[in-house]
Amino acid sequence: GIQVLDHAYGDHFHSEPLKVLYIVGKDSKFQNLVSTLKCKGYSISTGSNCIVSHIKNSVEADGRKRPAVSMIDKDHISTAELEEYEVVIVPDFIISMKNYVEILTSMARHTVSGILHSFFTKDDAAHAGQMIEILEQCGQVVPDALRDLYHTSPMLE
Repeated sequence: GIQVLDHAYGDHFHSEPLKVLYIVGKDSKFQNLVSTLKCKGYSISTGSNCIVSHIKNSVEADGRKRPAVSMIDKDHISTAELEEYEVVIVPDFIISMKNYVEILTSMARHTVSGILHSFFTKDDAAHAGQMIEILEQCGQVVPDALRDLYHTSPMLE
């Protein structure tokens, strides 16, 4: 997830910083992620319903602003103002398909260029078919890696 954020920041050349939302669980990885992002110079806001405009942005030596990063618990997706974010990152497959639909449709209603990043492992292969269907229904590009995961899944009938 951090590499995705760094890449998005590197490719973003607008005067306004990107607005980024991480959807995380309550495990120990969450604290490690916060610490790592802070060390890399990102401003972090956590809470049940983070609003980007209240976050102080970090400024680089060249005057560019690093993205303001908000983090919410997966249980608070329905309260998040998803239309505020250009990039949503789900570092682990921790949410239900219903939540993915909610995220994608909310982003689609409010932004033309919003991006959702989620990470699947072989352990998540059973959900690959559903995720492909959701992405296609929302007019999103289905990554080849997700299709490959689906086609190599032993769950395929």
